[in-house]
Amino acid sequence: MSTKPTFAKTTNGACRAGVANDGQKLARLYARSSSFSSSQSKCRGKRCTSGTCCTKASSSSKDEASSTNVRYEGIALPTLLNNIPHTREIRRFFYDDATESVLRAIKDDRNVRMKVFTEFPEMNVEGDVFRAGTLLEMVRTMATELARMERKDGSGGKQRVKLCVQGSMGTGVFQGLPLALSGISRLIDLMDWEEDVAERISNGAIGKDHAKDDEDVFILICPQNIVGYSILPYMEEMMEVAGNRPMILLNPKLGDIQSAGNVMSIRGRQGRMEFANSWEEIYHFRLLYRKPFFFPIYGALRKSYSSAEEDDTWELYKRFGKMDDEYYQLMEVYKKEPNPDQMTKVIWGKR
Repeated sequence: MSTKPTFAKTTNGACRAGVANDGQKLARLYARSSSFSSSQSKCRGKRCTSGTCCTKASSSSKDEASSTNVRYEGIALPTLLNNIPHTREIRRFFYDDATESVLRAIKDDRNVRMKVFTEFPEMNVEGDVFRAGTLLEMVRTMATELARMERKDGSGGKQRVKLCVQGSMGTGVFQGLPLALSGISRLIDLMDWEEDVAERISNGAIGKDHAKDDEDVFILICPQNIVGYSILPYMEEMMEVAGNRPMILLNPKLGDIQSAGNVMSIRGRQGRMEFANSWEEIYHFRLLYRKPFFFPIYGALRKSYSSAEEDDTWELYKRFGKMDDEYYQLMEVYKKEPNPDQMTKVIWGKR
C-alpha cells in the first residue's frame, strides 16, 4: 500500500504523521512542522492554528487538578526514532524545538535560571547509542541563535554567549570527569562557527572565574555530580558572579550520588534539592519505555515554553502503528508534569 501523504486523516478525525523510511517524506514532515526554519508554519511550541501539521486530541482526565478538559492540539513528532543513526531532519527537529523555547523565554525575560532537558535516543547518555556529535550540534544551534539576539542593555550590539563544560573534579588518582563529558570541551575548541557569531561565542568551564562581565548568556552543558564530588558548589559560585544574566542548563543531572566519603549524604540534602529545583524547566522531551529496556517506544512526554501569556503545559503522546504507518497521537495535556501512574493509565489504557 502506498503512503503518499506525509500527513493523513485518521478515522477519528485526528491528524497523524505517517512517515515512511524515506528522506523526502521525512523532510516534508520537518518542513511542515517546523516554524524555526520555515516562515509558513507558526504553531511550533504553541497551540496550532493552521490545523495541518498537528495531532489533535481532547483531554478526558477526571483529575481537574492536574489535567484540563479543553481540546488541545499537538505537533507532528518525528517517527522511526529507534532507527540509529538519526537522519539530519530528525536531529534538526529536536535542535530547533528546544532552541525556540529558549529564545522565547529569554525574549520574555521568563527567568534567569533555565533548564532544558531533551532525551531522544542519541542524546540519552544511559543508552548505548549516545552520540557526542549530536550534543555538540544542539549546542551549536542554540548558541548561534542566542548570539544573533540583540543585547538587552540598549547598546545595539549582539549577545555574547559562553559555553561551559565542567572540568575534572577531585585530586590525584581520585580526579574524575563524567564519561559523557570526556573530550567535550576539547571538541568545542575545535568547532567552526558562522562568521557572524564566531567572535561572540567562547568556551569555558563551570565556576566563578568563568563568569566574566562581557558575557550575556551562559550555557552549562550537562553538569552532573560524580562519586565523591558535587558540581553544585561550583554552580552556586558562578551564579553569584553572573547575577541576573541568563544561565541555561542543558541536560543536567544534579541528583545525589552516595559515596564512602560522606559526600552528598543526608546532611544538606534539602538545600541541594531546593537549588536543583530552583531552575525553571522551559523545555522537556523524553521518550517513554518499559524500563530498563529502550525498545519499543510507547510514547513521548513534551513541554515547550510558548509565551508569557500562556500557561505551560505538558503534552503526553502515545505511539501508534509500526514502521511506515507509525505516528504519535496527543492523548492528554497536563498543567504539571504527570506522574508515572498517570502516564501508565493513558499509554497502556489502564484507566
